[in-house]
Amino acid sequence: MACFWAVLTGAQMGFLNVKVEGDCLSVIQNLKENRGEQSVIGAYIHNIRESCVIFQNCVFHHVQKHRCSCFGYRGS
Repeated sequence: MACFWAVLTGAQMGFLNVKVEGDCLSVIQNLKENRGEQSVIGAYIHNIRESCVIFQNCVFHHVQKHRCSCFGYRGS
């Protein structure tokens, strides 16, 4: 769902090229391979792919979810 809103926001802002990064590997794989419409999230995958046609370039990239136990630091 967040991916869908990110793509729509990019379109509303007039971006021509979009790189969508996400930490959900199955969603990114389905978007990259243009498949997954038979899955539970198939409607979202379809809507995201359809929304990307207005861009000159729309790529999807998987990123690792980072977990940081640091809530702040003191600079020297």
